[in-house]
Amino acid sequence: MALSRTRPARADVRGWLALALASVLVLGGCTPPPAALPAPDAALARFYAQQLAWSNCGGRDCAVLTVPLDYAHPDGQTLTLSVLRRRASETRVGTIVVNPGGPGVSATVAGDWFDTTGLDAYDIVGWDPRGTDASAPVRCLSDEAMRRGETVDASPDTPDERAALLAFEQEFADACAARTPPGLLAHVSTQESARDLDILRAALGEERLTYYGASYGTLLGAWYAEFFGGRVARMVLDAPVDLTGRSEISQSAALDAALRRFSSWCGGEAGCPWGNSEATVYDALASWLRGLDAAPVPVGDRRLNQDSAAHGVARFLYGGRPAWPELRSAIRSAQAGDAAALLAAGDQLQGRRPDGTFEGWVGAGTAIYCLDQPRQTGTALDATAVEASGSLFGYLMGPNTGCAAWPVPAQRWVTPRAADAPAILIVGTVGDPATPYDWARTTAATLAHGVLLTVDGDGHTAYGRGNACVDAAVRTYVREGTLPAPGASCR
Repeated sequence: MALSRTRPARADVRGWLALALASVLVLGGCTPPPAALPAPDAALARFYAQQLAWSNCGGRDCAVLTVPLDYAHPDGQTLTLSVLRRRASETRVGTIVVNPGGPGVSATVAGDWFDTTGLDAYDIVGWDPRGTDASAPVRCLSDEAMRRGETVDASPDTPDERAALLAFEQEFADACAARTPPGLLAHVSTQESARDLDILRAALGEERLTYYGASYGTLLGAWYAEFFGGRVARMVLDAPVDLTGRSEISQSAALDAALRRFSSWCGGEAGCPWGNSEATVYDALASWLRGLDAAPVPVGDRRLNQDSAAHGVARFLYGGRPAWPELRSAIRSAQAGDAAALLAAGDQLQGRRPDGTFEGWVGAGTAIYCLDQPRQTGTALDATAVEASGSLFGYLMGPNTGCAAWPVPAQRWVTPRAADAPAILIVGTVGDPATPYDWARTTAATLAHGVLLTVDGDGHTAYGRGNACVDAAVRTYVREGTLPAPGASCR
């Protein structure tokens, strides 16, 4: 399906756990004491004064938070955001607010995916950002129309194929405009969600925010630190996204590099079906994937084509090295005519449920991303398409044609520096296929007080995936404020 390639990756909340590996980590300094806090804007006083009315929701506490639709007009329309809390299992010392990424993914599953080992004295709070799930969701195409979109070639080779792709993306954008409540599409940006987060902090009774953001959730954290730096207590940004506003090419390259790392592993294993070196394995897999454009593999009444296969491969690559044997098995089966496993993996990454319906984040994620990121049109978009086509995954995470058709303009890009925030812990994995390690290094250099912890491994995101070194560093920082030393790494 064409649209999903414009969606940055999210934390793998259902994926494989990485193995606990050996570590190299030296703890560094502590965060300095915070400065005095400014008073909130008087026009927003009624929002900051609200208290959350908690009720029981299946073993968790749930509530709703009221925020302005448009922060430029706080006396106008409001939105209600869904909030979920998992209470501390020990004597409570504070709250950690978490976001798993996306964009467009519900964060009210926080109590289920965030690893609280060693952090049992903290409440864990997640919320559905504006435009998602139970928080005034964006609504776009019907499931039937989305399934029809799966037949559109996402890597067009002819003018007719390109016209069909652009027509479907225009249809998608038009449906979002028609089915979403009036005014909402222009106000689901991550910058606005960062402002919502500060109102949530106040409603939780926290003077300062402790926050963990994964994948696209790191951009939300970075913008919060930019706007409300003095209100940050601790902040962990795991697998940071691009802070330059130009992510498409480097994300494609990261997926390509991850496939090469898989190819190197397979080539060194006895009986690898595609050769005994990185080059031979990679070339064989690349040739097979490209060949699916003309010769897809039937799977019941569906087909595994180039786009769905690339998404399936990417889904396995998100799991890192522990998922590589499963990826090898899924590709071998697909080449033998049974592509069900690879197609199912691709469906997960594209938000398609087994019953043929689609997750709400497919529309919400597109809406958020198109508001957040600088818009490319015309010759600039064509140039990106040409550059992206040089990567095997170029059309999976490449030209942002979906946003070119979007019915509302992007918000002004703000590069977060977070000059007023204390030190922020940034965790970057060398072999991350979704958010390249270079983005972590750039984030650490861009933020005024960013401290980078390098993870010499594979897979998307690092905390809570079984690496004892990473987990200890994050937990020590959250509990004590002690940061890894400059240049620290985990293996």
